Amino acid sequence: MENIGPFFRTNRNSILKCIQTTSEVTDLKQTDIFNSFLITDNKRRVYLISSNGETQTQSSVKHNHSLSLAVPFLVHIKSLTNMIKLALAETIAFVCNKIHLTIFTESTSFHVKAMRASKYPLVYGVSEECIVLIVNQKVLKQLFKVTLFSIAKHELYSQVNNICVVFRNGSLNCITLDEHRLSYASANLRIYSNSSVTAVMTRNSLSELYKHLEYTNHLSKIYISRNYIRYTASNSEIICKQVVGKQPNVNYILKREYLFFLEVDRLLLVTALNRLVVLITDDLKIVNLSLKAGRLAIRATNLTDEKLEEVVPIRSYNKHLHSSEVSINISYFIELLTNIDFLLVKLLVEGNSKSIMLVQHTTYRHVIVMSKV
Repeated sequence: MENIGPFFRTNRNSILKCIQTTSEVTDLKQTDIFNSFLITDNKRRVYLISSNGETQTQSSVKHNHSLSLAVPFLVHIKSLTNMIKLALAETIAFVCNKIHLTIFTESTSFHVKAMRASKYPLVYGVSEECIVLIVNQKVLKQLFKVTLFSIAKHELYSQVNNICVVFRNGSLNCITLDEHRLSYASANLRIYSNSSVTAVMTRNSLSELYKHLEYTNHLSKIYISRNYIRYTASNSEIICKQVVGKQPNVNYILKREYLFFLEVDRLLLVTALNRLVVLITDDLKIVNLSLKAGRLAIRATNLTDEKLEEVVPIRSYNKHLHSSEVSINISYFIELLTNIDFLLVKLLVEGNSKSIMLVQHTTYRHVIVMSKV
């Protein structure tokens, strides 16, 4: 091979972690160019970049060699991963010419075919004017956790396959919805700008960004421009294309008047629902909620007319709830209670029993449309 001197040496575990961070965005069903890493280097760091056309991820690792890579190149993700896993040495070295990438250890060498990088759809970053947000990773991950689950998965309308992120007056608000429910969560952030901005990401982009976040108090940056959202952490970066188009107005849903309310222990409620779900069939996932002697009664019936009722103690309620009975999809209810971690949940019921809202102070709202029995 030409140019036998390695252009970098690095720790095997570090490069495997780098590969894991960047490879999850790819789809094996796509073309070779989207199933490959773009490998480049800068200032003694080697960068692995992957993309699926909608989301681009980048991770880097230090190397301890003074030589630099002449031009970027592409290597198939699966081939590179398999070769590095087979190289059992703690430190591995890489050599590249125009055709091959060679991985060296003290006793073995592996050859991987390299490809030209000229046609790789690389997004270099957000070059437009943008708003810069300083975010706590733990806070941001929690915001996404309590909203991600209610994004539509197989809906025909693209507006309900996205998450809308609104920054205004120092508060970051996340809104997701499908045809039957809506989630809203907010948190205060440190900022570099007093401007307001709205960003819209697809479900897939949000899922990739969520994987990059950790439950730590480390601060990271989010750059929001007209066309892109860019998130940067210590050794990684993800750039997502924004969704262009008109988004649903959800303010009228969040500002509805709810006449009835009750407060109940979340763990007791989800335990009761999990016992009831055994009786529920795929065709009928409805449970009825009503108030009996200061306790919440949850009743389920299946297609063979078998009935089961669970009773959950209520911490507090208002007098208007006595004559009210509502029907709700048990799958949506369990999914909601599983993804939040509040000890107590406050349920609000609309006067005409069309929807039920779960509230946690002013930072979280979740609305579920009532089901028809």
